[in-house]
Amino acid sequence: MPNVLPGKRGEKLLKQFIQGQYMELAAAVRFLSVLPVPGSAQLFDKNEIAPRLVIGCEYFPLVGLLLAVLLWLLVLVLAPLVPQLALAALLVVALVILTGDSISTG
Repeated sequence: MPNVLPGKRGEKLLKQFIQGQYMELAAAVRFLSVLPVPGSAQLFDKNEIAPRLVIGCEYFPLVGLLLAVLLWLLVLVLAPLVPQLALAALLVVALVILTGDSISTG
């Protein structure tokens, strides 16, 4: 009979890894945008001995891509309806709204 413990232990480790990666992605989305992310607002333990300073930084490019896709969809919808200059202004306003004005405050 094969040992089933490594399989269950492996599944548990995989689940913890995926949950940790989701928490990192959620932290990046919450930091860079105002988009709602399901889950707890407190993602990490406050009592960590050595807190991580780079939480979610691996996912910053992915969040940027997500914001770009949302703006691109807006272009697809509005391009036939409004002039190019007005569309450009609307895209800037949409980006400011999506990022919570973090681009202009530095």
